[in-house]
Amino acid sequence: MVEPLAGTFDVEAFSSELRGEPDRTIATRILLENDRVRIWELRLEPGERAPFHWHTTTYFFVCVDGGRARSRFPNGHLIEMDYEVGFTWFTEPTEQQPEIHDLENIGATLLRFTTVELLTPGRYTVHP
Repeated sequence: MVEPLAGTFDVEAFSSELRGEPDRTIATRILLENDRVRIWELRLEPGERAPFHWHTTTYFFVCVDGGRARSRFPNGHLIEMDYEVGFTWFTEPTEQQPEIHDLENIGATLLRFTTVELLTPGRYTVHP
């Protein structure tokens, strides 16, 4: 994996989107959902962008089809990175401290992730 490239962007260009109703999921399709987990797929073709959305539950994602992406954050920071197949990320946002960002495919290939949201509260052990 290439080290992420960090930078900034003009928040004003996205201010109406950031003031809008929070989008809780950007799933292309839900694969499974019950009272404990929600498993969904996100597919972005080259040039496609998922809007700003709010994560408020513990989740992880796995890159299924790799590529290059850009994520912007409400504080004006952005990250560009190359995702390799199998790359996995785990995070524990909350309602009080949500993770808010967008995701844009800036590469030349399909970018696809499988995301698993853990809907029951609690701590989880992550093994390397």
